[in-house]
Amino acid sequence: MKTEANPVLTPHDLAEYPFTSQAANYIQELEINLKDLANTEYQAILKRAQERIEEAILLGSITKQHERDEIEVSSFPIAIIMAAATNDSYLKRRYALAEAKRAHELLKNEDRKEILLAIEGNFNWKIQRTKKGPQAYAFTLHFTDFLRNSASSHGPRGRTRTLTRNSRC
Repeated sequence: MKTEANPVLTPHDLAEYPFTSQAANYIQELEINLKDLANTEYQAILKRAQERIEEAILLGSITKQHERDEIEVSSFPIAIIMAAATNDSYLKRRYALAEAKRAHELLKNEDRKEILLAIEGNFNWKIQRTKKGPQAYAFTLHFTDFLRNSASSHGPRGRTRTLTRNSRC
């Protein structure tokens, strides 16, 4: 896919893909600092961050999305901070996996060029649209990009676990 300069994402796109650099810029522009989160006006963000973590623990995935996009996108980094603050490696891995599953589910049905360009640019990936093979996929990820980003496939002592998931979205 040919990379274009910073595709414009809507607030709803940012809420669905809060890990993008555009979402980080959006949050930065809100100028919220951690001390501000004690104010009642930010309670919805904290509540949604807590819900994200609870869903990750109880369901292993994050299924809901807040009806207000600014709360959804803002809750993502707060949930990361909350999970990291626990110093519980199981919870941190469980949360990260739940967010990854959420992104995977959204991306496997994504066909909008601007989203794919944003993801491609954020991770420096080579993404190509395709409809080849026995199953039709909206896009494929170059294998070297998959390997570079699959550090979690390494088990104890550097042994590689068997990859059973289809690497194409």
